[in-house]
Amino acid sequence: MTATLAPEPARAKSAKRSSPLAPPAPALSSDGLQAASPICRRRLWRSQRGRIAVFALTVVLPVFLLLGLGGMEIERAVAVQHQLADASRAAARRATVDGASAAEVIAFVNDFLAKSSIHGAKVSFPQGNPDAASFGAPVEVDVAVPFGQVSWLPAPMYVQGQMLHAATVMRRRAGQHP
Repeated sequence: MTATLAPEPARAKSAKRSSPLAPPAPALSSDGLQAASPICRRRLWRSQRGRIAVFALTVVLPVFLLLGLGGMEIERAVAVQHQLADASRAAARRATVDGASAAEVIAFVNDFLAKSSIHGAKVSFPQGNPDAASFGAPVEVDVAVPFGQVSWLPAPMYVQGQMLHAATVMRRRAGQHP
């Protein structure tokens, strides 16, 4: 006895693939060009997204860097200004007591500012030397430093060439150093 095999059912040619992982055959669009496969479209979208990200980075990063560095620079200027005001106030208190000399006040200001890493300050007495002031006379201490000497950035951009200074006026009094 011989067994006969039934013929296999016919398959549609479009459904036949060489491998289950192979991409589908490209379809033709109405103008006769091949449409991009879904995988190709995803790659194109990813590359466009990547291009947009690179473009955004090249535009936004410099702006953020300028804002960040500018913020650091302004913050340093404000911090130095506060230190100068504190040094001026403390030096004026020291200059108003009996026996205070200009050299002693200048050394006091330089030591005070050195604790905050501020060097090269110029100390002046616009109303005259404190040791020559009489009782009740005003004693003024002016402390100034160029911002370029105290900036944390190698080339300041926003506060470039500015002189930071603080002045304090107190009346001469009798007594010991505070």
